[in-house]
Amino acid sequence: MLGLWLVIESALAGTVVLPSLHADDPTSKVGAEIVYAELIQALGDRQLSVTDAQDLAVKLGPLSTNCSARVSCPGDIWDQIDGRVVVKGTVLMSGDNIQASLSFYRAGDTGPIDSYQASFTADIASRFAVDAALIVDDLLEMNDAVTVAGAGAGAALATVERDALGPVPTEQAPPRSAEPAEDPSENRTASIDEQEAQERRYMRLPVGLYQEFKRSGLSRDEFVQEKRFRANKFFVELAPGLVFGDIQRRYTAVARVIGKSADQYYERDQLLPGTAFSLVAGVGYAPTWWMDAAVQLGIELPRKDFVSGFEQYASIGDFQAGHNCPDFCDLTSFKPALAVTLVFEPRVRLYARPTGLVKPYTVLGWSMRIYDGYDTPDYVQVSYPNRSGIQSFGPTGGLGMAFDTHPTANAYLETTYTHLLGPGTFDSNPGAVYFPPAAETGIGMVMAVRAGVGARF
Repeated sequence: MLGLWLVIESALAGTVVLPSLHADDPTSKVGAEIVYAELIQALGDRQLSVTDAQDLAVKLGPLSTNCSARVSCPGDIWDQIDGRVVVKGTVLMSGDNIQASLSFYRAGDTGPIDSYQASFTADIASRFAVDAALIVDDLLEMNDAVTVAGAGAGAALATVERDALGPVPTEQAPPRSAEPAEDPSENRTASIDEQEAQERRYMRLPVGLYQEFKRSGLSRDEFVQEKRFRANKFFVELAPGLVFGDIQRRYTAVARVIGKSADQYYERDQLLPGTAFSLVAGVGYAPTWWMDAAVQLGIELPRKDFVSGFEQYASIGDFQAGHNCPDFCDLTSFKPALAVTLVFEPRVRLYARPTGLVKPYTVLGWSMRIYDGYDTPDYVQVSYPNRSGIQSFGPTGGLGMAFDTHPTANAYLETTYTHLLGPGTFDSNPGAVYFPPAAETGIGMVMAVRAGVGARF
């Protein structure tokens, strides 16, 4: 399960700290607000968690002021923030033209690991922001302090002519045709191929689906929503269901009574076949279209029962000489009671198709069920041992169907099979009595059928 936890941890740890951008004059402050809003949007499009200027003001107070202009920042705030990357920036705006300069710092660094400067018009500020978001994404994925090739603190001021979304238009681009566009050129240039590869990477689409997007005439968000594309999404789920198999617990205790007190006990604790209602809730993340990873927590309501008894002898010699049953023996089966079982299940799902209303999938995971204990009833002369809780566990596999009825919501139906590896049957001191209850065995598995709903964000 280490791989599962690493996926979840990496998904949750990508916080970017974005203080206000610095600007000296009123016009430049307008430009800074434009660029800042586009940066927030671009980072959000990549599902990166952002600590913005308002968050910093609450967390740091006066120390958050002028971070982008203060040389000591972020060195003087690292111990008070949780971010992995800090982005500082300065904006100068004249007329409709913007010059923006960004510096990127990784956790603990007092100097920038990378920088990005560009000149562009206000109407294409979003394209500058997309390139900046890709740089942040690269820095978050780097394991060692390696500077992105071709960039650094001394990077020269550039005019944005092409970026991750393709060539920058010099005039208003016509709307994309709804029909497949014919390329009049017989040979596509290497630069166009690279631009499309970067756009596909930005959208996180497989090759075939990206080509479908190019022909669709839809915007990126419209296409992803129409196709019910799941990549790069967090999700929560809730599912009632039924479970079958070794979920009913039975504890047996038979006392050997010598004279008027019990000196030994035969005990057996085991799981036997039963049926129970189940309710689980899950939270997870889909790093790509073909896989998501989640943790399910829930409860099940199986039955548990208790079997008690005794064999009474006048002395040890009488016991050794032979049994006294049925005259001086007793065996009582108590009525089964409702139990509460906690369920913990880390799991992954592997999907067979990236788009569409119906998505079949396979489930792989590890199931654990934690059972409550026994507070056993006692007789006047016999006090039976209480029994603590136990845990059953084993690998889980199954099949399911997800129904993406809405761009951000879905229903699903699945069945899973768990092969139990433990805890096995506890069988203690069988020689304490002549006639222990007849042994029963379980089937070594648990099956679950669940129908649930989920939301993606």
